[in-house]
Amino acid sequence: MLNVVELQDNLIAWIDSQLSIKLYEEGVPDARTLKKVKGQVEPYAAIQPGMPQRRGGGTGFAGVRYNDYTFPFQSQVIAANPTQARKIACGELFNAALGFSQDWTGEMEQRPGGQMFSITTSNGATEAYQYATSWGFTGQLTEIP
Repeated sequence: MLNVVELQDNLIAWIDSQLSIKLYEEGVPDARTLKKVKGQVEPYAAIQPGMPQRRGGGTGFAGVRYNDYTFPFQSQVIAANPTQARKIACGELFNAALGFSQDWTGEMEQRPGGQMFSITTSNGATEAYQYATSWGFTGQLTEIP
């Protein structure tokens, strides 16, 4: 049976298994929450699965649980420089997201949104860069716990 939590857990596990950098389930970092190793920013990715959003059309005769939904998620690659963040986001992360598939779901789609941001300290010095992307895939629920 397919449910929201199972879909999100499967997506996170898939993306994590495809990346050469660490994946965290977290929000957008700031200078205080930025992950570092021995004081240096090591590249990593963050993912935020969202709540399902009903799609137009694709309604089921058995009720709203069987309609088509978009399952969105946001991702960010954080790195010490913009080139490294872009190359990981547009390379490994892009390929990992497009490769996700499971029963009762459609293809992955890139959604509007996402851009390069700097993560700054309180004194304005740039400490790291993040390359943000937005994704979603269509799915039909068969169970909601």
